[in-house]
Order: sequence, then C-alpha cells, then structure tokens
Amino acid sequence: MDTILYCQSPLKTSAMDKVPGVRRYAAAADWHEQAVEGIPSRKAFAWLAKFWRPRGAIIECGSCQVITTDLFAELPTVYLDHKPRTNAGRNYL
Repeated sequence: MDTILYCQSPLKTSAMDKVPGVRRYAAAADWHEQAVEGIPSRKAFAWLAKFWRPRGAIIECGSCQVITTDLFAELPTVYLDHKPRTNAGRNYL
C-alpha cells in the first residue's frame, strides 16, 4: 500500500472540511493517508520521508503561511489554499 503525507495547517481553519475527502479518496485509491501536524522542518521531513517512504504529499498551507517548494522537491505535491512561494512544476488548488 502506498503512503501519502497530508500536512495539516496548525490553524485547522479548513482542514476539518478537507481531511474526510482526502481520506475517502486515499481509501478508494488503496493509499495510506498519514496525517502530519503542521509543515515539518527539513530535519523532520527527512525523517518522515525515510520512515514512511511516501509516494506524494498534500500540503494544507493555511491562510497566512508561506511554503517554499524546495522542502518537497522530489515528492509529487499538491498545495491547498495558497500558492507556494515557488511553484515550478507543481500544482496548487
């Protein structure tokens, strides 16, 4: 079973509406959705990537958080709610 990381905004302003949809889609695709609180630091992300070996990530950016895409450089990533600082080759909703 493939794993995707779902990094939830620490503000949880809209995550409550999105998490059930992400979980339904992941279940239908036979993915394990692993929730992560907030946007991890480089060190924490390196550990998460080594431990979970995710196939992709969904990042809940929150209303005032700036995300740089280099943290997720090698991982297919979808950004929710906010255009990341650099989005070359990335999707955002």
